[in-house]
Amino acid sequence: YPAQIALLLPLSGTHQKAAEAIRDGFLTKYYGDNASANKPRVQVYDTTSTNDIQGLYMQAVNEGADFVIGPLMKEKVLELSRLSAYQMKAPVLALNFNPQIRRAPDNFYQFALDPEDEVQQLAERIWQKNYRHPAIIVPKNTWGQRIEKAFNEKWESMGGKSAQSVAISDKGDSAKAIRDLLLVDESMERSKIIKNAIREKVDYQIRRRQDLDLVVLAAPPEQARQIKPLLNFYFAHDLPVYATSSVYIGQPTPSKDQDVNGVIFCDMPWLLMTDQKSYATKALITKHWPEEANMYARLFAMGVDAYELTSEIPMLQAEPYREYQGATGMLSLTPDHRINRRLVWAQFSRGAPKVID
Repeated sequence: YPAQIALLLPLSGTHQKAAEAIRDGFLTKYYGDNASANKPRVQVYDTTSTNDIQGLYMQAVNEGADFVIGPLMKEKVLELSRLSAYQMKAPVLALNFNPQIRRAPDNFYQFALDPEDEVQQLAERIWQKNYRHPAIIVPKNTWGQRIEKAFNEKWESMGGKSAQSVAISDKGDSAKAIRDLLLVDESMERSKIIKNAIREKVDYQIRRRQDLDLVVLAAPPEQARQIKPLLNFYFAHDLPVYATSSVYIGQPTPSKDQDVNGVIFCDMPWLLMTDQKSYATKALITKHWPEEANMYARLFAMGVDAYELTSEIPMLQAEPYREYQGATGMLSLTPDHRINRRLVWAQFSRGAPKVID
């Protein structure tokens, strides 16, 4: 471990709660870690108090930090990455990813809970399962646009064609959106035309479109619980549904999640209880912050991993194919110094997630 770690987090303002969850996850792991005889000192800095993130980094280094974690906001990550190699005297583990970063010092790393990474892993999995004609359902907002773009870019890079898509608004007609995606209304219209033309009783089966073999779902839990029953109702009950972690609230709620039975999704070990070495840390967090532990579960896990990565990064860098079992996933280091998270797969059964291979 380094001798002194600086945490650069926005501990006031709009992002305070998120930052506090990361900080508290970090410190819970720090105080619960009995493996290290010489624990590093920890100094916390509020990035909201300054617009000069480079100056705050310099201050932290001058005050003894030999490893810096943060900042959290994308624009500050970009600004800090622009320090020269000479100026960046202590390694940085930024807690976000900024795609505008083209070159950064060798000791600058990026660690993010990036939904684009999730959907790219999802695309890889369904490609490996030999699905080739997916439809994608996303919320009608900026986040949904990001997810759809990331999925299609990854899908097309593997040789697939851009997915059929629908964006569903919270206040829109979800049933109409699903019918449009599945071309159910067209089938109903054909039925009417045939009946009118023949003028006899015709046993015409209304059908969904047949050129889809899978549905990709990226939606919050409340929306997902509406969409899956609609897919079933509009004759798509036989289509597999793969989803991002957004469909899972973070703890089993069988009474509510019966409606998403069968949906396969990816998420972090922390939430699917596959990271056994984090049990004690998770129990402490739940004890001290019972409400926040559920609401900000993924950010607590990020804080836990941020602490561990201060000692793991040199080993990940020394062995390119090495993976570390983290709370947020199996962690590895990419050539461009991003922390890659390999997630766990689960399927809803009887309203609860069951881990699958």
